[in-house]
Amino acid sequence: MVSTPILAVLGCTAALASGQQPSPVDPTPLSEGNLLFDPTAIQPPQQSPSLADPVPVAPPPSPTIGEEDTNPAESAVVAAKPDEPPKKWKVIPFAGFEVSWTDNLFISATRRRSDFFSMISPGLAAGWGDYGGEIRQLARYGQHFDLPGAEADGLPRNYAFAKYSLNARFFAENSDQNAVNHDAMISGRWERGKLTVGARFYFQTISDVDVMVGGRTDRTVHGGEITSSYSLGGKTSVELNISNRSQSYDRQLSWQEWMAENWFTYQIAPKTKVSLGSRLGLVNVESSPTQTFEQLVGRVTYAPGAKLGFNADGGVEWRQFGRGRGGDVFGVFNFSGTYAPFDGMLVAVNAYRRNSASAVFLDESITATGFSARLQQRFMQRYFLTMEGGYDNSIYRTRGTRAGSVREDGTTYIRAGVSCDVTKNVSAEASYQHRENDSSRADLSFTENVFFIQFKFRL
Repeated sequence: MVSTPILAVLGCTAALASGQQPSPVDPTPLSEGNLLFDPTAIQPPQQSPSLADPVPVAPPPSPTIGEEDTNPAESAVVAAKPDEPPKKWKVIPFAGFEVSWTDNLFISATRRRSDFFSMISPGLAAGWGDYGGEIRQLARYGQHFDLPGAEADGLPRNYAFAKYSLNARFFAENSDQNAVNHDAMISGRWERGKLTVGARFYFQTISDVDVMVGGRTDRTVHGGEITSSYSLGGKTSVELNISNRSQSYDRQLSWQEWMAENWFTYQIAPKTKVSLGSRLGLVNVESSPTQTFEQLVGRVTYAPGAKLGFNADGGVEWRQFGRGRGGDVFGVFNFSGTYAPFDGMLVAVNAYRRNSASAVFLDESITATGFSARLQQRFMQRYFLTMEGGYDNSIYRTRGTRAGSVREDGTTYIRAGVSCDVTKNVSAEASYQHRENDSSRADLSFTENVFFIQFKFRL
């Protein structure tokens, strides 16, 4: 029976929790003396690789630049405590362990196979300087959440940071899907006077399901960004950012994107900034014509304090397809926001419309429009209840002799989970997710149910 192993694992979790009863909590943060579970350094969680993308916390960093799927092992990395010396090297070993069950391993309408799988994720991180904000971008853990405005305004933050994790996944019945993947990243930030310069480079290998492909696939993701900001004095500043994203598939079409963006920002109120900017991009797709695009966009950032914050940008994109394939005009936007109406509660929302290259067919592009929402509630100080859901509509268009829309997907997911701090250095989470895809191609429609139990450790 499928339920027997799940009940056994749940029983182990309960036994572990009962053997480590939480001590009474005083008003000091849970992170006191604990570099692993610092609630001021945590965003909403990164899903298991088989689950949907998380809802980002607002206001995010420079929109659309260098945002790639991260790994569950990143969740265990957190920042140094604020009362410690700001310029000091720290080496943080971390690890994760996950046991999951899915009823549709290959997200297939006809080839439904259920299986148990486990994942072990040891890793190591090292940082110097004031890299707490960087950890908020990278570390995601299920039972903690971060409120906007956690960083002190106007303070220089200089740091260097690097991390690596190995992710080994093993399947009970489909051992041919066993895989060992890698996730590495290095970043830094330098601020002096009116100038701020940052850089981030990443490399990942991923073996997992992909809705675009319609099954399991192997791919390598790598890229980087260089960002810069200069204050012109008073309430104005300018930004120039350059980024690269690449995805290399084993059996599908690989692609690479270069993009440069610039912003002119004016602070119209103490907590509100407006920006006008542009983006220029070049997309090279294997065996397909080169795509170029230009965007004229505006941005509003509002961060009044710890209870509310949002970041929104949007505008018009002109995209051209080489070899006489013509062009299109699109509306594009990104929105993310957070609201904390009560103590221990966080609501996060995200919405977007964007264009990207397709790895399935030649001369094909994808326009994706979607939204997601997340509610997280803390109770009894150490327990967290999370509910979230989202929808994505992806339209696939092709050029040349088959010009027009050739496929449309509507992907929906809902997820619920409970997590807790078992000890100061161990946390556990149990979650369930339902996902389904309603595609114009019947062979690409599917439903999927996933249960997983996850542990995080500070070694």
